[in-house]
Amino acid sequence: MVNEKEEQLSELQEMIYDAIRHHEEWVKSQGKDGSKMDLQFKDLNKIEFVCDSLEKACFRGCKMGGAYFDAVLREVDFVGVCGENVDFSSLDCGGADFFNAFLPHADFTDANLGMASFKCADLSEAKFEGANLETADFFNANLKNANFIGVRTLEGATFYGADISGAKLSLNDITVEQLGQCLYTPELAQMIQTKYLLMNTGK
Repeated sequence: MVNEKEEQLSELQEMIYDAIRHHEEWVKSQGKDGSKMDLQFKDLNKIEFVCDSLEKACFRGCKMGGAYFDAVLREVDFVGVCGENVDFSSLDCGGADFFNAFLPHADFTDANLGMASFKCADLSEAKFEGANLETADFFNANLKNANFIGVRTLEGATFYGADISGAKLSLNDITVEQLGQCLYTPELAQMIQTKYLLMNTGK
């Protein structure tokens, strides 16, 4: 049984390496050579993806607990992916789509997430320190206990219906309008009141 599992894992890794090679050819040739990576609904738990670029690749519905990425991930399809402790730190994920993803404890430290979509995603206890979140969309996202301290920017980011209960936020980084978009909690009401006081006192 163990040998069978090891053989299946080896076959999966070989398939992924082959897919990476063809995808990089596709990216470099602007779609003329190779083929776009499409790994929909694969079990990619603890798999490592180390290459130059996975731009516009498709991981829709994949299991990726503990997966590791070291590649450009611009405009990648992560719709409905599922996994804890996935590491996206310091990566370029600009324009990536994380709609309905289940990624508690994900690490986005210092990542570029400009124009990324996190609509309806579970990002509880995720790390966003140092991340670029310009125009990122957190519509109806679960951001409970997430850490946004020291984000590079939240300019243009939207939080309509997002749950930020227990999230770590600097009032210098987020606007009153953005706070007002979040789900109402007594904690949030206090933050908004504090923000107004800081604005009115010029601090």
